[in-house]
Amino acid sequence: DYSFTDRNVAAGRFYYRLQQKDINGQSKLSNVVLISDAAMKAGVSGVYPNPAINVINLSVNATATDNVQLMISDVNGKIIRQQLSKVMTGSNSIGMDISKLPAGYYNLTIQMKELGKSVTERFIKQ
Repeated sequence: DYSFTDRNVAAGRFYYRLQQKDINGQSKLSNVVLISDAAMKAGVSGVYPNPAINVINLSVNATATDNVQLMISDVNGKIIRQQLSKVMTGSNSIGMDISKLPAGYYNLTIQMKELGKSVTERFIKQ
């Protein structure tokens, strides 16, 4: 499995491929993959790990630098914790400390100007 976050992406079309080098010195190139503006939309990819013990992470894709508001609420809708975080253009991972929360079910709501709405993800605290 491979993972790479290109934080210097602007508008346009970009071509990516991997070069794998084996310990015996041989190398192999992957197929070329096109990433275009159409694939670069603002959004929330989810909360991980879920269930969580001490920290949850929220994956956010942003098309511009922005501040986002994160709110954790209990099953009754009571806001327990809030955090303001900055996201940069591209993929972002935002962490929140949940170590002091009692075990249970929670909602994590993100407010991001770029989305034009709030997005809520559910998670379990162990």
